[in-house]
Amino acid sequence: MISEMNSYSVIIINILLYILFLYFNYRSDYKGKNLIIIIAALFLLSSICTLLFYDTFLYQNLTEKRCAPFSLWAILYLFINFVIYSSPIQSFNMNGNGIDMPNLKYFNYTICCLGLISIVPFWENMKAVLGMNSVSLVDSYYDKISGDFNARKHLSSIGRICNGVILWFQYITPILFFYTLLYSKKKVYICLSFIAFINPVLLGILGGGRGALFQTFCVLLFNYILFYDHFSKRSKQYINIIGIVICLSITIVLIYITFSRAEGNFDFALQQIYRYLGEGFANFGEVGWYVQNHTNGHNVINGTGNTFISDLTDYFDSRDYEKLALVTKMRMYVYYTVFGDYYIDFGALGGILFNLLLACIFKYVTSGKENSISSIILLNLYARIGFSGIFCFVYMYRIDFILFTLLVVFLLRRLEKKNTCFIRIVN
Repeated sequence: MISEMNSYSVIIINILLYILFLYFNYRSDYKGKNLIIIIAALFLLSSICTLLFYDTFLYQNLTEKRCAPFSLWAILYLFINFVIYSSPIQSFNMNGNGIDMPNLKYFNYTICCLGLISIVPFWENMKAVLGMNSVSLVDSYYDKISGDFNARKHLSSIGRICNGVILWFQYITPILFFYTLLYSKKKVYICLSFIAFINPVLLGILGGGRGALFQTFCVLLFNYILFYDHFSKRSKQYINIIGIVICLSITIVLIYITFSRAEGNFDFALQQIYRYLGEGFANFGEVGWYVQNHTNGHNVINGTGNTFISDLTDYFDSRDYEKLALVTKMRMYVYYTVFGDYYIDFGALGGILFNLLLACIFKYVTSGKENSISSIILLNLYARIGFSGIFCFVYMYRIDFILFTLLVVFLLRRLEKKNTCFIRIVN
């Protein structure tokens, strides 16, 4: 009987589900099967870390008591949602027909503008990052949790304004960076696009968090796979070297942050890694699945964070855990996975329908237009849900950034209909 299975059996089944998904994806003929590998591998890694995390000191002391069994139904619910989510990415086909490249004059103007705006905050953020040590990293992290942290306090007046502007383009600049790698012959444009892309990441590091770095690693790897067939052989050699350097740098910083929080204790650091990557499945399987009251959208769509759009309801501030906890009767400051967040908001059927709606909308608006820059931006937006899927819904309290990015996509779609603004480049 499903209800009688012990927790370890459920966790093992969870691991096997994602192994099977990767196997059948590998054997499939989906054009985008290489793109989904990154996300599926993350979910597999998370399921393995759930097993490693389950009997650690951290789990025994920092999680709620096991008042309910680890539900296999919960694990199956998460996997069904993962399959639904993955489908439009698997069928995304950009290769073979070239890429719609913006008119180089307009494209270079855009890169120059965003890059120049980013220079002052990039310099100030970089100085602040290089000046941090293990103690300040930990202090920043706990100040952020307590709500007393201001990541912009080191910025000058001009730096704050420019930093605020570039943050609105944080979901677009990674794509522009890869476009410059593809087509720009001037290194200055590549440097400017990289500065614009990396500046929001530096701000995330200053908060002592690993999320921004983790997302950056996934975004870089995802777009490398996406654009790989369009790079020349010579470009691939340079990009491989640069990519290895960047990925190693990200890995070193992630390890440094983790060991800083563990105060140099290796075993405790390992437990933190297991918890960071694996607690989503554990929390949802033992607690989230049994939520008493659903939050009807206030969990997933919960506010504007620290931007300047007015709050819409009492829930719409910078992630009010206490108010949400009063509704759900459980902790809301821990991870339940992205599909667990859907469930907490809308229930089992509602969560599946919400996920299906997002998948269908993405498929509809990109079908037949996969080679356009607007569709590539949308693909990146959709993929980010999976990159953070083992943790939570990535766009919590980022509604205004999403709406702005969608507005840019809408304007690009209008321009893409004019042949004078975009040209098709075939390798």
